[in-house]
Amino acid sequence: AGQAESVTMIANRLQVLQELTTSDIVLECTNHLPAVCRIAGRGAATLISRVYDDYGVLLTSVFVIGSKGEATGLEATFFENDIRRKKREFRLRPDKLFFCPRPETTVDLGKSNIPLSDDFLPYCIVACNFQANGPGSLGDITPIRLPITAALLEAAALGPGSISLAVQYPSGGPERKYILAQVEESGQSIHSYHVESIQSGYLATGGPFFDAKGTFVGVCHHSQNFIHCMGADAVVRHLFESNMLGEVEFEILDTDPELADKYGPEGEQLPPPSGYFFEDLWNTWYHGDDMANLLHLVTAFLYSRPILVRALQRLTHPNARAGLESMAANGGVWPVLRILDKHPFDKHVIEATLATLGGASSFAVNRPQLKHFETMPILLTCMREYPTNPMINQWGIYIVMNLCEEDHECRDAFLAAGGFEVQLAAMTRFISNQHLQQWAIRLMMLLMQDNAEHEALIFQQGGVTHLFTAGEALWNVELVVEAIVLTLHVIAQQSAELTAFLWQQNVLGVLKAALDLFCSNEAALVLTLATLHAIVQRDKPTYGAVLIDEVFSRSVNKAVGLFPSSTPLLTEAAKCYLLMDLDPHRAFHDHPMVEHVIRTL
Repeated sequence: AGQAESVTMIANRLQVLQELTTSDIVLECTNHLPAVCRIAGRGAATLISRVYDDYGVLLTSVFVIGSKGEATGLEATFFENDIRRKKREFRLRPDKLFFCPRPETTVDLGKSNIPLSDDFLPYCIVACNFQANGPGSLGDITPIRLPITAALLEAAALGPGSISLAVQYPSGGPERKYILAQVEESGQSIHSYHVESIQSGYLATGGPFFDAKGTFVGVCHHSQNFIHCMGADAVVRHLFESNMLGEVEFEILDTDPELADKYGPEGEQLPPPSGYFFEDLWNTWYHGDDMANLLHLVTAFLYSRPILVRALQRLTHPNARAGLESMAANGGVWPVLRILDKHPFDKHVIEATLATLGGASSFAVNRPQLKHFETMPILLTCMREYPTNPMINQWGIYIVMNLCEEDHECRDAFLAAGGFEVQLAAMTRFISNQHLQQWAIRLMMLLMQDNAEHEALIFQQGGVTHLFTAGEALWNVELVVEAIVLTLHVIAQQSAELTAFLWQQNVLGVLKAALDLFCSNEAALVLTLATLHAIVQRDKPTYGAVLIDEVFSRSVNKAVGLFPSSTPLLTEAAKCYLLMDLDPHRAFHDHPMVEHVIRTL
């Protein structure tokens, strides 16, 4: 039975190969063949992308180029077998781009007669110059169409019985050869072909495989007794998961595929567009709001505005906030920062990008990477470029505030770069923006904390004065007033000179308003009383009379009455009375904890 089955398979193979000749497929591949080039003495490669007018991207096997070092000095030769055009040679540029899935290795062509397996994909991508060594460029060489949509991935999938045409340069020599073969065994990513005796005995690696319709289906590795294909679908998926698909840029169409023009002005049917519809790409690669998947999407299609906007909308959705904690762990900080470089004139993309980075910066685990990739100067550039945009300035300040939370180097770097001037300009311009004021005032507090030089600089530039402007404009916004009181507390603890300035600016009125405002915020009431105590302690004869004021005393007593079981609040209130040599018993005579608190003090 086994012998009969083998005979049947051989008969079927011969029938298919007889019906489908090499020239049939070559004819279907005519438009793709100019993209195939030779790497002298090594094998073949295929142009899969042109990145602007900067460089091209070649796809080949690691048996052609196994490392950056090997690629250095090599050249790719196009049109070598084209009688219509002169050959062009392009120097490889591994310094611009080089990637292979396994550790770099030195290629030993003499030991390449081995079967491949699904253990790893032995492909590599490498850059080459856009301009040829002599006349000409890559400008008129169309890259082959990679299967990056669901429909194309399905079309490129191989299975037992699939017929493929390999385009080869045996041993990297100048002769181009075509081999027609049929898949005998299929793995997840590596496919093995039946080898006829006439096809054995030589090495040809790195060139493309095409199917009967001229579709690119994989990378060929023909090693004497074995013919293998690295499936194009597997290569594309691996590039996506490795965050490398974004290095291979494509023409992505913003048009909805349903609305694309299908007919010309005279009713003639138009050929399919050369690019890819963004809807098709989104539907292929979006697999839910998983953080890793969204970051893969951002990385893969960094240059496509519609895809970026959708991904950023999901990254900034309130439901996605918890997932942002894993941004650094998923390698997402640098790809998101790169958006700002790729879209410097798109304020809507910048807003969404900074909102995403803002959410990530609220988690301490992401901050080392934000610092490592020098986020601070990038943020200042955005704020300077868009001084009238409230969202860009708001999120820029929020990220800086988080970076400066426990990092004195960031504080120094921010001020040294003229950051506070930018910050103060935003605080002044957007006085009614509650979030911006809250975060900017907290940032100001961090900058001044434990640093007299910073404190003097911020005072000279008008930062301290702004506290009272913000307090007057947003007197009923609890989070803003709390940030103001916190900053006043830091100033009162650090500088007698600035405390005197605060007094002249009616700091008493701010604190009195704060005590009345924080009727449900115990921690803020404690902070307000602590600030009052710190101010009076600076100059008891000058400032102490306020504590004897009946109206102010009532505010203090009211605050204690709101939280009668709060030891911290009663303690701060008692400290204020004792500072003025007043008896807290009289103010809180019926409070059950007053005796204990006074003994403690």
